[in-house]
Amino acid sequence: MVYQELYNTEINGAYLFYGSEQLMMDRMVNEIIESQTSENFRNFNLQYIDGKNLEVSTLISAVETLPVFDSKKNCNCEKILMIL
Repeated sequence: MVYQELYNTEINGAYLFYGSEQLMMDRMVNEIIESQTSENFRNFNLQYIDGKNLEVSTLISAVETLPVFDSKKNCNCEKILMIL
């Protein structure tokens, strides 16, 4: 998906942003946070996870937890290192 398509698409599921354009990725993540989570309940529905120390159980718990007083929850996991 091209990043411009996110402006015209309902946000559902998980998105993976990767590449050398860190500023563009940061802008997209912030745009999703601003448009998809209510500012009043962002403390409840926005969760940041450090990808360097990521445990699978932490990620599963974060994405399975229901949103509080809102229709969506946002889990932001940064700096994931994947060894394939």
